[in-house]
Amino acid sequence: MLFFPDPANRPAALARYLELSAAGRAADAPLLEEALRALLADRAQQAAERLDAEEHTENLLQLLGTILESSDEGILALDTEDHIIRFNSRLVRRLLRRAELWLDSPAVAASQLP
Repeated sequence: MLFFPDPANRPAALARYLELSAAGRAADAPLLEEALRALLADRAQQAAERLDAEEHTENLLQLLGTILESSDEGILALDTEDHIIRFNSRLVRRLLRRAELWLDSPAVAASQLP
């Protein structure tokens, strides 16, 4: 059994046992050690869960990127401030093709662009 199984009480309990230990209560040393072990185990579990969540997020982003690139449509994603955050290669190809058509148009050729 963990010394303080309720995660909300861990910081307070650890602080109390550090206080007792500093006051020279050698009898509390095993309790302090158990408290520290429980805290370290909890932190290790939190770190492992965070890494799992980050890996899952990365996998989802890769999947979304694959879906985005497999589309036959040109896709442009904007954030709430209208900044471009993502686009697919189909959009780039379409924009380049339109630019080529525009540059090859008679009106542009007659305008003597540098």
